[in-house]
Amino acid sequence: MELQIIINQISKLILLVLVGVYARKLKIIPEEGIAILSKLLINITLPILTFFSITSYKLPDDIFRDGFFIISMAVCIQLFSLFVGKLIAKILKLGRVKKNVYAAQLMIGNTVYLAFPLMTELFGRIGLIYAIIYYLVSLTFIWTIGVYLFNKEEMKNVRQIFKSLINPCTIAFALGIIALILRIDIAMEKWDLFNKSYQFMYDTFYPLGNTTMSLSMVFIGLIIGQMKFKQIVGIFKDRSVQILVLVKLILIPSFFLLVLMFAREFATEIAIAVIFIETLMPASTVTVAIAKENGSDYTYAMEIAIATTVICLITIPVMLRLYQVVF
Repeated sequence: MELQIIINQISKLILLVLVGVYARKLKIIPEEGIAILSKLLINITLPILTFFSITSYKLPDDIFRDGFFIISMAVCIQLFSLFVGKLIAKILKLGRVKKNVYAAQLMIGNTVYLAFPLMTELFGRIGLIYAIIYYLVSLTFIWTIGVYLFNKEEMKNVRQIFKSLINPCTIAFALGIIALILRIDIAMEKWDLFNKSYQFMYDTFYPLGNTTMSLSMVFIGLIIGQMKFKQIVGIFKDRSVQILVLVKLILIPSFFLLVLMFAREFATEIAIAVIFIETLMPASTVTVAIAKENGSDYTYAMEIAIATTVICLITIPVMLRLYQVVF
């Protein structure tokens, strides 16, 4: 990863975020439009992108080794982050509700809206596929431990949690993997009609799915654009938020950078890089909606999401430079 390439890609993403800020500040997109855009991304464009990225790309031979490594590291990263979040919240003597929000936001990163565009720009489709694998682990944590932290009563309804895990994204991923196992590439070589049909579907839908990257950054901009400048400045005066930003964006990534140094023989260079970049992601915006639905402190969750999103635009290039030095 050349530093100049990283800076160029981050700059592009920042400009797209500013488009979202502009659209919200001028009320081109109303407040309810944010929720609509989120549903469009999660239920339509992202599933399309996921399916066609998997089925139209010739996966490397070590995809299964890398996939297992990514899943293992994703579980370790999120459990470790949860433990650290709980510990810090206890030291800061936060209230019960804030303590749970704090731990959840430290544990769960923005594995879709920021990670997917960045992985795609840096590593192409294989980067996106690896990011999707990490996302599936994160999704499981969101709808199990995440929901438990926001409202412990929800954990009693296991059926509802399982239902939440079955969504267009996971279905698209599963269908893509099934297509790989059934070797549809061989079928396309043998049957011209099948090949033409797939190509027609690809040419029709893939451009729509490909808008996920740009729309994701605009979505982040819309969230930031919700708040006034003074409100954003006020967020950074909160000591608990300051500590979370430091821990989530610098200390935890630095710790796992050391871990990955000793684990590099177990996965390819791209898989290692993807895992490290995932640790650099800001707090999730999805958890804000979950907190609101469950009667938790969604305002505090939003403040953390905004603070980490703004600061990560500075810390990501710096930490990736550190990664280059180490690797």
